[in-house]
Amino acid sequence: MSQRRFERLRDEDIRHHAEKARGVFEALMDEYKNEIKMVVASGEHNLIKEITGGDYEYRYSFPLLIRSIDLKARVEKHNIDKIKVLTWSARWYNVGI
Repeated sequence: MSQRRFERLRDEDIRHHAEKARGVFEALMDEYKNEIKMVVASGEHNLIKEITGGDYEYRYSFPLLIRSIDLKARVEKHNIDKIKVLTWSARWYNVGI
């Protein structure tokens, strides 16, 4: 019973956080919509979708790139070059057919 209550409270906290973050996200998108070319988001995919909204593609004319960035790599907002490398890096896999 206690574990279920804990899970329910945790889920409510996550939803509340997502709602607050979505409000901030939408305010930023509306304020800078003429300057933005692309939005890059990193984190848990379901939370990103909650924050950006299910109707993202219809509301905004710029793409949303959901990119997993290694959390061990410390990303500082003043280190733009490192953010670019982590965002645009990729792994290529050669699959023999």
